[in-house]
Amino acid sequence: MHPGEPCSRALLRVLREQASVLADALRACGVETDRQAAVHRARVAGKKLRALLGYCAVPPKDLMQRVSAIGRALSEARDRHVVHRTLLSLDQPVGLSAQALAEAYLALEACLPDLEADADLLVDAVGGVCTSDDPQRLLAVVKKSYKVARKRLAAARQGDAVAVHAWRKAVKRLGYQLQFVEPACGEALCGLREDVQAVGSLLGRHRDLLLAGHRQLGVPSFDEAVLLGEQLFSEAPGTWHDRLVPLLERWLEEAA
Repeated sequence: MHPGEPCSRALLRVLREQASVLADALRACGVETDRQAAVHRARVAGKKLRALLGYCAVPPKDLMQRVSAIGRALSEARDRHVVHRTLLSLDQPVGLSAQALAEAYLALEACLPDLEADADLLVDAVGGVCTSDDPQRLLAVVKKSYKVARKRLAAARQGDAVAVHAWRKAVKRLGYQLQFVEPACGEALCGLREDVQAVGSLLGRHRDLLLAGHRQLGVPSFDEAVLLGEQLFSEAPGTWHDRLVPLLERWLEEAA
């Protein structure tokens, strides 16, 4: 969001941008030289789309479900690539992981035409979503995302893989939502957004190591993520909301 830009105009613009990135990345997935990077770009664009569709006045469930379906179709290739890359970084044998990666891409190539068609439909569909220029709407969405991330931290503390993955998704969603409003708020919001995304990065490293079968190596990054998360999510959602408002003061004044 640019300084002084209406919420609705900014949201529609960024939704179109991310939908186009998703469609272009899917088309590049069939090219062997850059398909791994293309899968990553497509997954990131899809996650940003889901996070920002939550800002809509009436979140479009059908579009969210379509984006989620594309993400699920990409997940196997992405996970196999993570395992292969992680094993390489640890100087571990990669023969089986290379074979699994090749098989995952063969399966993905078979469904790419349908995924590309769905992504092209998304590019057109996001232009018709119902948006709002009420900044309080965006504040309420961010508060809810914070509340969800805080609750999932409590569930993830014991290290259960499913609970940790759910927490990671909630943290990334909050980070993308803060990233959207940050340019309109100046540097005041930058530190908070960076800390939220730092937790997401630590949890991502933890997940990479678990996927590659190195559970012990994944513990330090998880412990560090919990430590930072406990600092970030220590406040009740209402208190955190009240502290967030001054960080958004510049944008709120311009929106008013």
